[in-house]
Amino acid sequence: MRKFLTIAALLALGACASGLSEEQCESGDPASFGYEDGRNGYPVTRVEDRVAQCSRYELAFDRGAYARGWEEGNRLFCTPQGALDAALQGRGDILSCPQADLLTRDAFSVGRDYARAKSNFDSARSRYDSLLSKIRSARYTIERSRRQLVNEEDDNARQELYRRIERARRDLREADDDLYYAERQLRDTERDFDRAEYDLSRIQAEIRSRNY
Repeated sequence: MRKFLTIAALLALGACASGLSEEQCESGDPASFGYEDGRNGYPVTRVEDRVAQCSRYELAFDRGAYARGWEEGNRLFCTPQGALDAALQGRGDILSCPQADLLTRDAFSVGRDYARAKSNFDSARSRYDSLLSKIRSARYTIERSRRQLVNEEDDNARQELYRRIERARRDLREADDDLYYAERQLRDTERDFDRAEYDLSRIQAEIRSRNY
């Protein structure tokens, strides 16, 4: 039974995003795929996806072995730590564990909110940093082009430098306008992320206190 907790389990993880390959359908252990799906909080009905994937290669998929693996994985998911781990990775649904106690449900909710808050904060920070980089680049282009104009005597080259400066000024104005909203969004998402981090610390401490 422990066979699918090692190498085969890793194969299952790789299969989640893109489906099963012909080789996995032919030589993989269905129980390992069931275990990973169960541990990550996916419903047992996901076996039908596996069956469909393998049917493309005219290969059978053992529903019974999958179900046995899923049950073992689901037992891990249906714990506070298991639900939290899955949610932090953006996987699963607490509905896959209808008998979950209050702490398990709370852990999943906190993990899901943390993952969402972190994603939003990272996106906002990336947007803000990108605008700062755009502003620095535009200012550098303007300053460099101005210095080149001092010694440039060719009219065509001077006109091109003027156009370059105008484009950079336009980029600078747009970036400056966007920066205000990006900075506000960054503050908002940072505040939400701080709250999510606090809730995560709280739930982790509660899980440890109950010896899960």
